[in-house]
Amino acid sequence: MESGVSFEDAVKQAQAMAWPKPTPATTWTVGNAATKTSVLVNVLMDGDLRPTQVDRTGIRDVTPEMLRHAIAHNRRIKLLCRACAKATAS
Repeated sequence: MESGVSFEDAVKQAQAMAWPKPTPATTWTVGNAATKTSVLVNVLMDGDLRPTQVDRTGIRDVTPEMLRHAIAHNRRIKLLCRACAKATAS
């Protein structure tokens, strides 16, 4: 995408190189990231988080123009997940 191709074309190019899973919907979706985040929170932080409770914004709507703007400002656009532990009152 950084070279100017659309998200769909970038996925097709990656698939041609056999890089992602056969169905990109399971690779680059916010649902997949939310599921992984909730699993990590539950296992590593002894949490009780469901994927539907994870706030999310995907990368599907990122345009080549947005990427060029980020690169011009020495930045990158990435799909990230973050979890913070809540303090509980005793």
